[in-house]
Amino acid sequence: MVSRVFWICLSITSALLISKGYLWQLWSLYHQQGLLSQRILEQQAEIEKTTGQIKKAQDIDFIEQIARDRYGLVKDGDLVFLFQEGPGH
Repeated sequence: MVSRVFWICLSITSALLISKGYLWQLWSLYHQQGLLSQRILEQQAEIEKTTGQIKKAQDIDFIEQIARDRYGLVKDGDLVFLFQEGPGH
């Protein structure tokens, strides 16, 4: 008798889960959780990268190197070579 009642309750519960779409919603939420977990990991990696860049940007030697590389700036005492193209170049 108990076994029969159990199976009837299980059948009714399963039918309701499937007919109302709850099972699909549950699977969809589980899938979305996986996607969001992946995005969280990606964002944490991006935060670590940005934090490293911020720390580097606070270093005066790094700033000086960027100024030299990007803008061609020189420091007092640097030896600078200027090349001129000859005629016809």
